[in-house]
Amino acid sequence: MGKHIWIADSLTGSFGIALMLEKSIEFAKTGKSAEEIFKSIDKNGLRIFSIFISSDLHFMMRSGRITALTAGVGSLLKLVPIITTNEEGKLKTYAKCIDKKRLLKLLKTSHY
Repeated sequence: MGKHIWIADSLTGSFGIALMLEKSIEFAKTGKSAEEIFKSIDKNGLRIFSIFISSDLHFMMRSGRITALTAGVGSLLKLVPIITTNEEGKLKTYAKCIDKKRLLKLLKTSHY
């Protein structure tokens, strides 16, 4: 009998993939088949809301996400972008905060 490879996309970053892997292990321990596990985790990709926070705008510049000018001005203003993914798994800016304290306050009070 041939082996099957099941590929699921979390539509998020590495944390979403880790969640899917943990859930897959739980399902495997309960005796679910590979197909059942795949169907369970693949349909839930859009139900995971991930946010990413970058306090180093120069890293974002080096990776090509923003320009050098944006990184310089943003760093001077102490901007901290909150990034999420859209329905296609592409990164988008959710919000921009000035300084990490305001960022944490926004995250605590936001209902996404």
